[in-house]
Amino acid sequence: MTEADYIDVMLTLAESYNAVFNFWLTITFSFLVATYLVSGKLSAELHKVLAGLYSVASAIFIIRFASLVSVAAGIRERIHDAGFIGIPEPFE
Repeated sequence: MTEADYIDVMLTLAESYNAVFNFWLTITFSFLVATYLVSGKLSAELHKVLAGLYSVASAIFIIRFASLVSVAAGIRERIHDAGFIGIPEPFE
């Protein structure tokens, strides 16, 4: 791969990070608004079900984000191994 290809892959990963965060943010605010609007009409059991579904969705997004971080670290290593200057370590 050329340096331009690596840069393109890293930009694609950055877009993926942004998309995952936007989806999580959308789910969070829709959950907050929905529970606020219907909180007086829902039973305690249904509140627990909704909280559980939100927790599962958040866990899935955390796993996706961790996967993207792992892929980015692998690509960063490949950039370094290919002899390109690459991306500096954070806080160096």
